[in-house]
Amino acid sequence: NSPFSSRTSASTPAALAESGLPKGSENWPKFPELQKKIDQLDVTTNYQPDPIKKETYCNFFVLDVVEEVGAVLPRQLANDMINWMGKEDSGWVALQGDDAADTAARLAKQGNLVVVGFQEMPHGHVAIALKNSEPGKLLVAQAGGYNRASVPYREKVAFSSKEPVVFFVYVGQCLPPKKT
Repeated sequence: NSPFSSRTSASTPAALAESGLPKGSENWPKFPELQKKIDQLDVTTNYQPDPIKKETYCNFFVLDVVEEVGAVLPRQLANDMINWMGKEDSGWVALQGDDAADTAARLAKQGNLVVVGFQEMPHGHVAIALKNSEPGKLLVAQAGGYNRASVPYREKVAFSSKEPVVFFVYVGQCLPPKKT
């Protein structure tokens, strides 16, 4: 029996409550240390693109954040991470609909772990939504071609012209966080 069997299917949008948050989200894990962990990882100094291989490390940054807070996500490339988060028993719920970015901002603000991403060949992109987000202004920390500790997700970064952008919130069980 999966520890994630009670979650909403990624293919079924979560019903929204009057607060604009998915029903049941008050029971999802909160991560009060999330911003502290993001700051400690120092995305603007670490995770720099490899100038020779032309590789970027958005997936490493997101995975490190996820592991630091005790959530679960396998070490994969961005496209594969997005596919995995979309699976029924992954512990992640896809936020869907025209207001998904605003819902992601509300959830991040209340301390939920939210990953923002898109798929593209040869690889996509992923970032972490920040607690100081507001509806209408979803902020992310991201590594990649532009490493930023806090930037609106649509402002001159990897998400600026990409569609569809996907949003996932962690609803699964947590492991003990890493000691840093």
